[in-house]
Amino acid sequence: MNSSSLSSSPPDFPTPIRRAQHFERYTAWPVFLASITFFVATIALLSASIHDRDLLRATQIVAVVAYVLVLVDFLIRVVLARKAARAFFKRYWFELVSLLLPLLRPFVIIIYLWRIPAFQRSGTTLRARLLATTVVFMFLYVYFISSAVWLVERNAPGANIVNLADAIWWGFATLCTVGYGDFVPVTTAGRILGVGLMVGGIAIVGTTTALVVSVLGEQLKLRRDELVPAGTAGTPALAGDPGVASAPDVR
Repeated sequence: MNSSSLSSSPPDFPTPIRRAQHFERYTAWPVFLASITFFVATIALLSASIHDRDLLRATQIVAVVAYVLVLVDFLIRVVLARKAARAFFKRYWFELVSLLLPLLRPFVIIIYLWRIPAFQRSGTTLRARLLATTVVFMFLYVYFISSAVWLVERNAPGANIVNLADAIWWGFATLCTVGYGDFVPVTTAGRILGVGLMVGGIAIVGTTTALVVSVLGEQLKLRRDELVPAGTAGTPALAGDPGVASAPDVR
């Protein structure tokens, strides 16, 4: 993941890249929100769940505006880093690919979770960022696999996953190991993707559980340290603590 902080860049990083990163610090939040908006609008459009003509048109406009915003942001950074274009595209290649293949654009949300300055302040925010990244990746992973299954299943004979809404429902049911069986892939490609979702689900659930336990453990420790002063309740006092009287020198 790429950080937007200038101070975190390697000392030998080209100055144009630093200039682009400096601009990125101010656009991280808008682009992050635009990426989420584009993601939600895309789901609404692909799922064909909007039947009102005016609402459909408004959703299309929102999706286009969000895409244009992230495109303009990327182009401005390209211009700022034009003297080090090769290094820039090596660093930001996935953003370029996601602009050419909008289906991958939602995964840029994860990248921007690591660029938002609010998540770069302390160890606690680092764990919160890791937890947020894992949760967001889980949703995006289900969305991506479900979309792929829908694309390969929708025209197959005997298939019952014929729209995106049903595919997403199947994806979450599979990830959570519920397995209702109301929707199942019938093609070989769909079943291979389903296996990938099952295996990935085990890893995602395990990682999320470990991060939640880690965050809760840290918060409990901080709370305990606030409530229990040093030198009381069985907590050993440090030598030289001004609040602890020195033992008399017995000779």
